[in-house]
Amino acid sequence: MSTEMIAKFDKYWKEIQGPMGLATILDPKFKTDYLLGFIESITSQSSEECTDKLEEVKNNLYDLMKEYEMEEDEDNTESSAHSLANSDADNEEPARFLELSSRDPR
Repeated sequence: MSTEMIAKFDKYWKEIQGPMGLATILDPKFKTDYLLGFIESITSQSSEECTDKLEEVKNNLYDLMKEYEMEEDEDNTESSAHSLANSDADNEEPARFLELSSRDPR
């Protein structure tokens, strides 16, 4: 039975560079030192190989952040273009508000 359990454990946890690796780095309690120690404890690899695995996780995280930044930049560009197209209408509303708010309430 323990052999089956080890096989199942290895199936899901042997390759840590996926989402669990990213989650461990993003967790403020653990960061990369903890992840490196975890990789060393669950694999029978040398310290250099474990460091390489950690670098893979970091590169995945950097790629994910670059992708997010590119999407964010695209959204901001579209939003800016929309704002410029509607700037005349946007300027009318504050002017109208100032006009109404400056009236004497009597």
